[in-house]
Amino acid sequence: MTAVAAALLAVPATAAHADPSDPPAATASATPSADPTDSAAPTDAPADPTDSPAPTDAPADPPAPAPDQQSTQQLDKIADEHAALGVFGDASDPVVVLPAGTSGDEQAAVTAELPVDSHATVKISQFTKATLDDVTKTITDREWAPEASTYGVATEYDAQSDKLRVRSDAPQDDLDKLSDAHPGQLVTSQSRMEAQNTRFADWSPFWGGDALIGAMGGVNCTSGFAVRSNRNGEHGLVTAAHCYRYFNNIYNRSYNGGVGSDPKYVGQVKQRDNRIDAEVIGGTDYAPLIYTGGYSISGSNARVFGKQPVWHGLRVCVSGAVSFNHCGHPISNGQFNICWPGTDVCISNNAGFVFEKGGTNYPRYNNGMETKPGDSGAPIYVMDHSDTAAWIVGSNAGAYWDCCGTIHMVGVNLDNILGSFNADLITTH
Repeated sequence: MTAVAAALLAVPATAAHADPSDPPAATASATPSADPTDSAAPTDAPADPTDSPAPTDAPADPPAPAPDQQSTQQLDKIADEHAALGVFGDASDPVVVLPAGTSGDEQAAVTAELPVDSHATVKISQFTKATLDDVTKTITDREWAPEASTYGVATEYDAQSDKLRVRSDAPQDDLDKLSDAHPGQLVTSQSRMEAQNTRFADWSPFWGGDALIGAMGGVNCTSGFAVRSNRNGEHGLVTAAHCYRYFNNIYNRSYNGGVGSDPKYVGQVKQRDNRIDAEVIGGTDYAPLIYTGGYSISGSNARVFGKQPVWHGLRVCVSGAVSFNHCGHPISNGQFNICWPGTDVCISNNAGFVFEKGGTNYPRYNNGMETKPGDSGAPIYVMDHSDTAAWIVGSNAGAYWDCCGTIHMVGVNLDNILGSFNADLITTH
C-alpha cells in the first residue's frame, strides 16, 4: 500500500492561493504570480511598530509549562540526564528510548524516575545515538540510488518498531535496495511529497509573520523572526530556504496578491542553508515582533522575548500568512529529517521537529487547525502567561501526510538556525 504524504512548503504564487481554503497544488514548480502592480494593499495597515512601548519586567527564562505539560517536560529532562535517544510516541503513551548497550539496572533506574501521571515506558534500542545519526545521514545525503538526489525523503525514529521510518517518493525497487543495505534497521514506505510556498501591509522595520513574495513573480511565503549576525552585527529576517534563491529580492505581499501599488521592499536573500531549510533576508531593518492575528487585516502582535527549547509534548503556536495564527499544537517528535523532492533543500541532522493539529475532541484531540501553502517560514512559538511575550521555538517548514491521511506539520529548530548563520535572536529586552 502506498502511503500518502505531502510537504506543505512551496507552491506557485497563483491567485488560487489567495484563498486559504484551497488545497495544495500537485506540483512543486513555481509559476509567475500576478503582476506586482495589479493589486492594492488592504486599507487597514498595522500600527506603527515604533509606537509600541518597550516591555518592562522582562522574564529571564521561558514561561513555565502548564500543569498538564509538566510531566512531559520532566520526561525530556530525564531523557537528557540518561543520554537517551529521546522521548517518542503519542503524548498519551510516550516512550523513553535508551541507547543500545544500556544495562537492565539503568533501565530500571530510569523507569523509577518517571512521573506517575506520564504513562510512559522505557525501552532499550538496537541503535546507539551515533549509529542512528549515521544511518539518518546516509539516507538524507540522498546518494543511495542513482537518482536519489531528485527524490523526496523523510526519516524519523519509530519507538514501537525500534527502526528508522523512511518515507520517500522513490521507486519501490530503490527503497527495497535501501532496506537491504540496512537489514533490520529501516521501515520504508512510498509517499507523495511536494514543496509549499504562498500580513499584508507592513513597512520597515519588518516583523515576523509578514506575507512575502519574490520579485518578478516569485513564490509566496511567510517571514519568521529577526536575527542579528555575530560577524557584522547586521539584522536579518528568517524564512524557509525552499522559498527563494540567493540574492532574490523580496517584497511584502498584499492580501490580493502581488506587491500592491506601493511596493514595500523587505530585502534580499543574503544567507541560505539548504541543509536546514532556512535563509536570512537582509538589506532593510527588522524588529523583534511577530504578527499574531487570526484574520487578514489584524494588527495583533507579540514582542519576541527569547528562545524556547523543543521538547516532546510542548504545545506551540504558528503564525502564517495564509492560515494565520493558531495554537495548541503538541510536538510529537523533536528529531526529524526530510528532503523535498525536486529541490536541493533538506532538513537534516535532526534539525526538524513534528507538531500535530491538537484539538479539543476527546479522546483523539485532532480537530485543531493546520498550516497551509504560503505559511512556509512562519514563526513557531509559545506565549507566556501575560499573552504579550513570545518565545521562539523555530520556523515552519511544511507538512507531510501519513498513510491514513493525517497531516503532520514540520518545523525547524531555532537553535539549528542560529547556529548555522552564526546569529542571535533579536529580542525586545
